[in-house]
Amino acid sequence: MNRDPGVPRYASIAVPIPLRRELTYRVPDDWSDPPAAGERVRVPLGSRQIVATVVEPQVPAPQGDVRVKPIAERLAGAPMLPAELLELTRFVSDYYLCSWGEAIESALPPQPGPGRPRRRLVRTGADRQPVPARAARQLALLERLDLAGGSLPWEQLDDAGRRAARALVLRGVTAIEDLGDEPGEPAGPGQPAEPGPQPTAAQQAVLEQLVPAVDNRSFETFLLYGATGSGKTEVYLRAVERTLNQGRSVIYLVPEIGLTPLLLNTISKRFPGQAVVMHSARSPRERLAAWQRVRCGAARLVVGTRSAVFAPVDDLGLVVVDEEQDTSYKQDETPRYNGRDLAVVRAQTAGAIVLMGSATPALETFRHARAGRYRLLRLGGRVASRPLAEVVRVDMRRTYQASGEVRVLSPELIEELRACLERGDQALVLRNRRGWAVALLCPTCGERVQCPRCSLTLTWHRSASRLRCHACGFETRKPEECSRCGAADLKLIGEGSERVEEQLERVLPGARIARMDRDTVRRKGAHEALLRRFEAGEIDVLVGTQMIAKGHDFHRVTVVGVLSADQSLGLPDFRAGERTFQLLTQVAGRAGRGDRAGRVIVQAFDPDHPVVRLAAEQDYETFYDREIRYRATLRYPPVAALVNLIVRDTDDLRCRQWARTLGDALRRQEHGRLILAGPGPAPVERIKNKWRQQILVRTAGRRRLVRAVDGALAEIEGEVPRRAIHVDVDPLSVL
Repeated sequence: MNRDPGVPRYASIAVPIPLRRELTYRVPDDWSDPPAAGERVRVPLGSRQIVATVVEPQVPAPQGDVRVKPIAERLAGAPMLPAELLELTRFVSDYYLCSWGEAIESALPPQPGPGRPRRRLVRTGADRQPVPARAARQLALLERLDLAGGSLPWEQLDDAGRRAARALVLRGVTAIEDLGDEPGEPAGPGQPAEPGPQPTAAQQAVLEQLVPAVDNRSFETFLLYGATGSGKTEVYLRAVERTLNQGRSVIYLVPEIGLTPLLLNTISKRFPGQAVVMHSARSPRERLAAWQRVRCGAARLVVGTRSAVFAPVDDLGLVVVDEEQDTSYKQDETPRYNGRDLAVVRAQTAGAIVLMGSATPALETFRHARAGRYRLLRLGGRVASRPLAEVVRVDMRRTYQASGEVRVLSPELIEELRACLERGDQALVLRNRRGWAVALLCPTCGERVQCPRCSLTLTWHRSASRLRCHACGFETRKPEECSRCGAADLKLIGEGSERVEEQLERVLPGARIARMDRDTVRRKGAHEALLRRFEAGEIDVLVGTQMIAKGHDFHRVTVVGVLSADQSLGLPDFRAGERTFQLLTQVAGRAGRGDRAGRVIVQAFDPDHPVVRLAAEQDYETFYDREIRYRATLRYPPVAALVNLIVRDTDDLRCRQWARTLGDALRRQEHGRLILAGPGPAPVERIKNKWRQQILVRTAGRRRLVRAVDGALAEIEGEVPRRAIHVDVDPLSVL
């Protein structure tokens, strides 16, 4: 490249800090070629140096007398963001109101830390993008790679060779791998593929609508709506097979990798050597190796959680979003994107199909299907004509009146569990709160022992003999007396999953009982190990939180118990009814998936509440019609667009002032067409020693709403620190 060595060059860099603009840096004079868009570099920022991303390799010189700092270093071997993903991260930045650098960080695998293994350059074996004749160094390096058997140690390359190698990585011709990596998936073809089961008549009818769209190779979004156990997974796998046979790539999104070992096992048999797993629980080295395998075309099927929507696949043909209603698809830290919604954006750009599936679709998704924006595919009935489980609602008020005490387990549930074990079957018991007791209460003055850092009650964990805060992790010993009145007769109230496990051991002597919640599956692989034990019949009763309700296909489970089914309905969140309905329906769907009929015992203090009743009847569409009327009346999503703004600070008065400043700026936007609730204390007013003020902003148009919030944030940029404001566009919770 010919250039005037005396003319300085500049590049625009996206820096991963809460700054809604990119920064300009000078390209060092000794760089013979400019950095590439998507390339990772190290740049000075204040008194430190950070890793950032080049988004515009050549930009004009800044105006005025401005001192522009030079880029400090090019990061050899760092993953580079392809152009398609660079655009997707730009969308994330614009829509979810974060910096472009923050959006890019969520799309890239983390760099391995100190002590990382040696690297090597690997020839992938297929030129995804042709190397032009003028790129002499790249062609020479390819020839050298071929002579060396397809790989070269990175340390043997000089600076020119490494620049050529980076260019080849961008073309998808080579990959830079860590020696000694164990990515977890076979790189070669492996064993012959196992054929799947013959589709049922209902599955075949759905596939007849879906396959022509896959073959058409154009963008369309489908919602596969069917009861639990109706065979949605087989439809997904058939669509995956069709897409892979066309030579295109697939992204298969699941809510939580750790809870789907059976699915991963099936995929490895149906598509040996073609799949790679991408999720945040893997080590940085494993994540980087998986990313590079996908980038160089060695794997065309990516299975992963929400971040897998950024997988650098080439020629994307299909995105599957399993259990699309699951809140795990929504990231709870900046950038607060929804993987399900980004799947639609990415597929539209790539001309791919989106196939979402659920027995209890999110209201937003079902509304799109009803309006014709998504094509609705109905999968009626269960596989092999198995009936849905019978659901019995137990009124715990009557249980209390009969016994004179608040019981954890009703007589009806105990009887069903005993009969289940006598038959040699298995059971699930759901209590969606962990710990032994929900709170420690002084019956004399009513004081509850609270976290000193948060506005939350501490939970008693008997196995650890500690009171714990589930928000900040604070823990302490159980006090001997009340801190307010000095009374010594403190009482533990409310049952968590730990106490339920203890109660089950008492009423079911000899039964093999295990618990699945965040306390028991902290270690890597613990989810999978526990589920395999249950699948193998080594556990009779599995008690746990919502982890046990999602997507499992246990054919020996004939009884499901649901405790405190109506408790979450009292939460101050407009989605409380939707989440309760989804959880009850999903867990009820775990029963009776084998040859024997299932039975579900739902315990509630208000068993006739419409949400509980409709979930017991598994009548989603009636629930949807009822809930959408409620949302329309209050103008909440999906009828209106919503942004949740949380202002946080360690000083309560300063937090309130900042929230008022933000609220005033919002009222000046869109000429009063915004609906504002707040500012006021958030439902949980203090977390991790920070006070929290909340503003809910609504309007009919989503683009208008995002533009207005962005304008307000820009207006107060010098008055309120951007780091103090958490912005959640399309929130799934307002707690």
